[in-house]
Amino acid sequence: MTLQRKHTKKIGYAFMTAALFVGGLGCEESKERVLRMEVELGSVAAQPIGLPNGTTVNFPAVAKDLFYRQVMNHSHFNIYIPPVSSGGSVSQKGVATKSAISNPIPQYGKDDLELLSKYGMLNRMVEQSASNKAAGKVSMKSVATVAAAAAAAPSCLYERPLARLGSTVLSFEANFGAGLQLGYNGGGGISVGTPVGGSIDFSSSKMDLTIKWDDNFTKQGVAAAAGISYSADTKFSLGLGSFPVGLDFFYKTPLADVVKSAFDHGLDEAVRQFVAKTAGINKTWKDAWEGRVMSDPLIDNDNFVAFRAGTFAGVMKGDKFTVRNQVYRWVDDTKPCSSPLKYTLPDGDVIAELEVTESSNLITIAKVKALTDGAIRPGAQIKILELIEPTPPKKAN
Repeated sequence: MTLQRKHTKKIGYAFMTAALFVGGLGCEESKERVLRMEVELGSVAAQPIGLPNGTTVNFPAVAKDLFYRQVMNHSHFNIYIPPVSSGGSVSQKGVATKSAISNPIPQYGKDDLELLSKYGMLNRMVEQSASNKAAGKVSMKSVATVAAAAAAAPSCLYERPLARLGSTVLSFEANFGAGLQLGYNGGGGISVGTPVGGSIDFSSSKMDLTIKWDDNFTKQGVAAAAGISYSADTKFSLGLGSFPVGLDFFYKTPLADVVKSAFDHGLDEAVRQFVAKTAGINKTWKDAWEGRVMSDPLIDNDNFVAFRAGTFAGVMKGDKFTVRNQVYRWVDDTKPCSSPLKYTLPDGDVIAELEVTESSNLITIAKVKALTDGAIRPGAQIKILELIEPTPPKKAN
């Protein structure tokens, strides 16, 4: 699918400020609340670009930086930061969260651990995490052990994000003067023309890209926003004597906005494809979003369950969810997590409803409601039932 966009951007070079470094506008905010999905960032491919002053700009670094920023700023995503060995953790918003060196689960911050401890789940989570690491090192040969490993839900299922996003910039072209261009396309680098006079007048630019959305466990593609094409009028002038050097050629000119907007369109299309594939036609992000149960104390109607999605995902007290147990099978059932996931199947119907009681950055505690027969298991699928309407702030007298 090819999306043709053309936006007019008549921005003078002199008016560009450090605001470009903050990141793009991201996806347009919906009137309806949406929860963010935690995603891991994959590779971003692009090619170096030659400039009219004879230098070359590291466009792969520009593309990677701006792609990461647009994912972070997008209303549907949180960026997953892998655990750090020091025992602390780093939040999705990029703010270091200091915790004790003895942090038993380093991918969580102090507030997450305190929340688990408050509800008596911390020891259980430590045991599950340790068991998962041990299982990856032990060669399990008995049929009983293999069956148990297949039925159980190792902690990687809720310690890692469900999705991995990456991109390839197929082409980038910026036009200046009479038929002069810079950038690259499917045929390789574009020969940079020689401008006449003491300044270069840019007129328009275009970027083609793909966004790849992979399942982080099966390693298979879920959505591929291919053939995304974004073009814009980018009218600005640069004097040859004051030509931006290196990365500043993008960061201090309107061309950065072109790259960010192209990534935004690609991410929006990837979201549409993901919803259509996982939830169906005419469904919404609310239908496609999911989380997974982390801890299951002896469940009854007065107990609580923890799942991986907190305030960074936009979860609020009073939000309601459904729970459905899952069966996970791995390509090699003796090596869950280190082996790709072969498939996931629902294990029966919805087993319970949850109502959020409290959330930390990465974790939510919810009270179990309307539990049917059976028990909630770690790895159970969490789906949105109802998101509350935020209470508007009171107006000052």
